[in-house]
Amino acid sequence: MNHAGHAERVRWFVEATRAAGATDLLFLACVPLVATREGIELLMSFTGLALPDGYLDALASARDPFTEGVRQAVAYARAVLDVSGVVGVDLSTASPIGSEEIATRAAIAVIEELRG
Repeated sequence: MNHAGHAERVRWFVEATRAAGATDLLFLACVPLVATREGIELLMSFTGLALPDGYLDALASARDPFTEGVRQAVAYARAVLDVSGVVGVDLSTASPIGSEEIATRAAIAVIEELRG
């Protein structure tokens, strides 16, 4: 599921899909991951984007967008992974050209945190 905004929206979608008869599907939820100020601007350019409440505000006001981006991604990933039927997440990184290494480090940090 592409950027659904809230874990409850993900839950609604999964339940509606199941109720429509698609009981054998497994779901992956997109989790936005931003690690730089430029990434925030890039993310804001996506059309139809739905984000968790407070996501952009937390990133925009953070002294360290890398740490806050990882924190936000981990929190949202945990929330959607709690939804029955969601079997994984897609870390959707907003990384401008030239920031791929930072985005990769952020993704690794999220994965390590989720693995515990």
